[in-house]
Amino acid sequence: MESYTLDYRLKPLMSLKGISTTEAHITGIQLFEFDIDTCYQTGRGMLSSCRYGLLQINCGTYTGWGECVMSANDKHFDMVKWASFLHRLKGMTLREALATTRLHRILWGENKADMTLTALLDVRARMKNKFIAAEILMRTSTQYLMRNAAIRGNRKRICHIHPGDKSSLIETMAYAKHLWLEGYSLEIHKDYLIGPACTALKLLSHTLEATWQENEEYPEPASLHNFVTHTVGTGFDLESKELFQKSSAYYSVLTR
Repeated sequence: MESYTLDYRLKPLMSLKGISTTEAHITGIQLFEFDIDTCYQTGRGMLSSCRYGLLQINCGTYTGWGECVMSANDKHFDMVKWASFLHRLKGMTLREALATTRLHRILWGENKADMTLTALLDVRARMKNKFIAAEILMRTSTQYLMRNAAIRGNRKRICHIHPGDKSSLIETMAYAKHLWLEGYSLEIHKDYLIGPACTALKLLSHTLEATWQENEEYPEPASLHNFVTHTVGTGFDLESKELFQKSSAYYSVLTR
């Protein structure tokens, strides 16, 4: 199987107001905690006392979302201590925040970095009125797409895509696209996801003509957002009232 590479370099893109989308400043950072009794992760098995983090990042009127499992199998959890890394993004532009997140990936850990990166890329995609995976799909040559169209209905064996197969949501999407272009039929699994990563993969499964799987063998937590209201960004959205009703804890970074 051929290897693939990801290009995360940022290219200035103009918004309707004439300001580069990556130069827009972050105006809000909120983290919500959702407690789930059990969840199953491929590679880790059954987890208990799962504390999910749902990150909301605002750039003016645009909102981006990210998610991760902050803690599992632990009785005690300090959300204030866990979320302290978010203060590094205070006062930054979208470009600066993206660069900072990538720079601190090892220091912060995969969970924090992936959640933050997803939220930031979600904001950028919504500013451009595009699906979060659009740039990944657009980097595919016309010749490759024509070749892929020719093998429709005559694909190779099925490949299963699970959250956590790669170190980030974006890399998982790129991996799925790579397999699709190689002619594989895909089954993309929801597994333990409950928020924006779930809706983003569900949108991707539709785009790649993949089968969306919700595993019946292991208990899966219910999605916070059971339907996709739009196809920009991750496709996720949740009203503030519902956020506060469903979440068990809330953390906010004052950006002014």
